Amino acid sequence: MNLFESFIKAVADWEMKTPQFYGWFHLLWMGITLIVCTLILIFRDKISPKAVDATLIVWGAVLIALEVLKQLILSFSYKDGQVVWDYAWWAFPFQFCSCPLYLALPAGILRKGKIKTALQSALASYALFAGIVVMIYPGNVFSSNAFLNVHSMFWHSSMVSVCSLLLATRTVKPCGDNLLKAFVVFFIMAGIALILNVIIKNTIDVPGFNMFFVSPYEPFEVPIVKWIYESVPYPVYLLLYLIGFTAAAGLMFAASYGANKLIDKR
Repeated sequence: MNLFESFIKAVADWEMKTPQFYGWFHLLWMGITLIVCTLILIFRDKISPKAVDATLIVWGAVLIALEVLKQLILSFSYKDGQVVWDYAWWAFPFQFCSCPLYLALPAGILRKGKIKTALQSALASYALFAGIVVMIYPGNVFSSNAFLNVHSMFWHSSMVSVCSLLLATRTVKPCGDNLLKAFVVFFIMAGIALILNVIIKNTIDVPGFNMFFVSPYEPFEVPIVKWIYESVPYPVYLLLYLIGFTAAAGLMFAASYGANKLIDKR
């Protein structure tokens, strides 16, 4: 075992008691999220567009580094004194909450224009909703590995904070035109996810491989969604999926619009 493998093993062996919903670990990260969002709201008028871009760039770089380490850990095992590398396809980083991994850096780097606005709008609507949902209901994100727990909570907490920053600073205006731009980005990413699901199923057939929850072969294991998946033809499910998440994204814009109006009046 070389030095690199020893490091990966140490992180993979870093264990903790599996956190409970609304236990100390979950509440700690919810508190951190609330504090950061409050500070953003208080100082939003002092945050420049350059600072927003810099935040997106740093955030995107950190997410990439964390995800690379996560993929290495999940693909690593040490059995009978031997290091075994076997890629964990089920954890391929193209889930709904993976959007910032691909959008944050270009959203910060690109010059002002339609593409930059579309990427930032997708973050401020779809990604914001995803982050809020997981922070409220973590689902199956908790495990006995400390790094994976910190990774997941930092990931979703920062999604809420940074995506809220885009709305609080009015970098993204919560309007119908920007929601349409955000939908185009989401639609493209969901389309890529669907293609990945079909390719993986018909090549290496990995159980549980369901990117963006749009696989024609794997239901999304959430009671109501799973019931819809099993009750209607797949094209109908896909249409309802797109409509549902877009409605949620629109709700993020509506809440921001209402909050901005209320703050402006005061």
